[in-house]
Order: sequence, then C-alpha cells, then structure tokens
Amino acid sequence: MNVRSMVSVVHAENSSSQNVNPHITALKEGASGEYVQVLLSDSSSFFVPPYTLVELHLRIDLDVDSVLHERLSAADELLSAKYKVAELLSRREHSRFELSNKLQKRQFSNEAISKALDTFQNSNLLDDRRFAEIWIRNRIRRKFEGPTKLKAALKQKGVSDEVIDDVLPREFSAEARQQALEQATEKSIKKSQGDRDKFIRMLLYRGFSWKQINNYSISKFFQYYDELR
Repeated sequence: MNVRSMVSVVHAENSSSQNVNPHITALKEGASGEYVQVLLSDSSSFFVPPYTLVELHLRIDLDVDSVLHERLSAADELLSAKYKVAELLSRREHSRFELSNKLQKRQFSNEAISKALDTFQNSNLLDDRRFAEIWIRNRIRRKFEGPTKLKAALKQKGVSDEVIDDVLPREFSAEARQQALEQATEKSIKKSQGDRDKFIRMLLYRGFSWKQINNYSISKFFQYYDELR
C-alpha cells in the first residue's frame, strides 16, 4: 500500500469515528416518578417525562442521531419549563403574560413556553380571569385607586379587555369605588397643600374620572381648606 492509500484509509477511519452517534447507556426513573433521566455514552443526559420513552421508542443501546437528539433536548426543555411554571404558580396567581415574560428571561424557547403554558391553562391551573379577580381584591385593599388605574394595570399584565370588563365591575362595586374615592380624596387633600390643580391631577393619576372628582372631591377640598382659615 502506497503512502497516498494509507493516508486515505486513516482519513476515512477518522471521519467514520467522528460521525459515530452516541447511544443510550441508561434510563433512570426519578424518585417521584415524574421524569426519567436518559444517559448517553458521550456523558450527556436529558430529563424527560415518562411518556417520552414510549413516544420516542427509547431503549438501552439505541443510537441517538441528530433528529432524536433534538427531540430529547426539546422534551428536556419543556419539562424544565413546566417545573418553573409550577414553582411560580405555587407562590401566587400569575397571568399568562407574566409567566411568559418570566420564562423568556430564563432563556426558554417560544415553543417550550407556549406548550408549557397551554398545559397549565388546559388544566385550569392557569387562568387570567381568576388572576384578575384575586389581583383586584388584593389591590383595592392596599391602595385607593379608581377603575381607570386598575384597568390600565391589568392590561399591562396582559389581561384582555374582555376579561377586565367582565371582572372589574363585579370585584370593584359602586360602593367600593366610592370608598376608594373618599380615601384617595382625603389623602390627596393633605398632600396637595392647598393647590387645587395639583389635587385634581393626583386624583386623575389614581384613576378616578373627572366626573367623580367634580361630583365629590372638589367640594371636600374647598371645605377642608375653608375650615383651616
């Protein structure tokens, strides 16, 4: 065999060895039974849901080509995204938009985010309507704001107009709105230091309408400062 032939053989053998796919060396079930760890001969591993074993026909010694590797990686990412959603929802209710933003910041792909959130939404564990109801109840206990401010805040959290228009009137009754206006008026009167225009701007910023302010708050403003004279 001449030198050129020997070089060709060595090159072919190197190319062949470089193209060898890793294979599955072990399938280890997690203690909770919620995942299976797929270990490969190249020392990498994936955590996937148990149903993936059947779905992808996984078994010991199975070669993992680029297509299967990509599917394992996607299953691993989706499982991780679901765990993160469960963790976040265990702390408090979230809107779908809030969760999507938090997952994006953690570098999850759009596909994994969408599938993970769909899973929780289809199980009623994620619900924008329930989130809006709880958020409004908590908010009006802590802050004295009008419906305009509340609606704007919910829209920033990705809640749809349809859900807001249905939930807000029920959770923020006329009586509750009046109480919020009275509390906000009292606080704003003192902070305005007698400046009528500043007083009005403060209430408008809190989400009360000009009609509400004109019908109730302005007379309280003048009454307060008249009594100080």
